[in-house]
Amino acid sequence: MNNPWENIRDEQPYVAPGDEIAIQRWNQEMREKRQEAARIHKEFLAEPYLGNPDAPVVLLNSNPGYDSEEQAHQEPDYRSLSFDNLRHSPLPYPLFWLDPVPNGIMKLLTGMETSEYRWWYNHVVRPLLQPYRIAEGTLRAQTVQRAIAQNVFVVNSCAYHAQALLRGDALNMPSQVYSEYLVARAMARGALVLVLRFDDYWLPILQRNPQHPKTSVVVLTDPNAAFVSSNSWPPDFTGGGSFEDYLAALDIATGTLTSKEWPTMTDTAMRALMDSPFGSIGRNTRQFLRDHAEYQPVFEEIYSSQEWSVRHDPYRDFERTYKKLAPILGLASHSDGSLWWAALFHAVCDVYGGTDTEWCRKFSSVKL
Repeated sequence: MNNPWENIRDEQPYVAPGDEIAIQRWNQEMREKRQEAARIHKEFLAEPYLGNPDAPVVLLNSNPGYDSEEQAHQEPDYRSLSFDNLRHSPLPYPLFWLDPVPNGIMKLLTGMETSEYRWWYNHVVRPLLQPYRIAEGTLRAQTVQRAIAQNVFVVNSCAYHAQALLRGDALNMPSQVYSEYLVARAMARGALVLVLRFDDYWLPILQRNPQHPKTSVVVLTDPNAAFVSSNSWPPDFTGGGSFEDYLAALDIATGTLTSKEWPTMTDTAMRALMDSPFGSIGRNTRQFLRDHAEYQPVFEEIYSSQEWSVRHDPYRDFERTYKKLAPILGLASHSDGSLWWAALFHAVCDVYGGTDTEWCRKFSSVKL
């Protein structure tokens, strides 16, 4: 099936082909009923889905919310991520609102995290951390967050932003056919499907599609709270969709959550640190630079003399937003010096290009 979002225009209004008439009709009806909260906002890029469409866990939700004060939708980095998501382009964090790098940039710009990041963090990440008393910003928490962002695909019943919760069948949007097609694909490949909201809308769609023998459908118990946690699982749930199966589908080993000793030098922990340069671990870096002022000229000299063009993650082109070193100051750190430097070099080259080795040589060549 053709993706109606593949060639969506890059300026407002952000509407899929065929949806404009349905949106106008809906908004007119909401004005007449004085239900302003249900009005669809076309000035924000639509989110019919989020994440990797081949992810092992599929979360069926309502619609993206609307906050007139939210600035993230106007930022170039988030706009780029949103378009990549609509086109199913590969991303380091496919559920991109959980990517800590652009969220860290927004926090540096505005002093606040994006409301979308905080919503998804609170509803799908934190419920896995709290029962095991895993502190936010630790390597263990970053590992859980990355696993969720890579292994959860979200399909919304309505693609467009509104303050109220909107059912797909009430709006009758042509673009919703493609979203339902993605759900049918998930059923056919054996995904674990979690119904977060509007089970009376989603269950008939699920029931009329062929199901892989390994497919499981779980209707979470509190559609108002919309948390994905062990407490939201149906009591005495049997079959292939237990909460433990959910953790397994996320590729989160039990030891990641329960082990008292967290081995910071494992490959998983190293990747989590390298790929999540922003967050509370960045506070250690900023403290290090405050305590070692002699390294400030090093950052300045290396930044001003960069000559490479190849980047590890092309979408992380922060030079459009930053011309100074603000991103570097919150990159990555650890009490272990070798791990700190390894993560720092990796994070720097992700933002500014080059390789770990090149950065190491540049650092060693600068006289303090």
